[in-house]
Amino acid sequence: GIMITMVHELLHIYSMKNTDNNLPAPINEAMTEYFTMKSFKYSEIDSIRMAGYPLEIQIMMALSEKISEKDLLDIYFSQNEGKLKSLMKKYFPNTNYTDFLSKMTDIFNSTFHVNGAFNSFDKGLINHEKVKDIRKMLGLNDRKFTVIF
Repeated sequence: GIMITMVHELLHIYSMKNTDNNLPAPINEAMTEYFTMKSFKYSEIDSIRMAGYPLEIQIMMALSEKISEKDLLDIYFSQNEGKLKSLMKKYFPNTNYTDFLSKMTDIFNSTFHVNGAFNSFDKGLINHEKVKDIRKMLGLNDRKFTVIF
């Protein structure tokens, strides 16, 4: 809804206010959407259902399984890609960051440029194959959500 969009856009403004750094767009949008939904305290499944970036938010959920919320907030509000790379190397040592970013970019581009805005209520977007692929790249098992439709 409109409140979600307003919070999302305000987070963009605040995250870039005091820095000249910029996270890559796919990471920036994923983090913005993730923290937007966290601010409303929605369940993970409801966050995915309501997200404008439903696949990207699931990737952030995956990263948050090993990278602390505090570190993710610091990366986001400082727009510090170097810290993200460093923490990914620490917590996901077998993941090539360039390959990860390439897959994130593919997801980001398909969110709007190929399919138009996803219908987040489409149950096929929960544990989507592209999300499973990145989770596998990160060395994480598939995420189990309790889904009630």
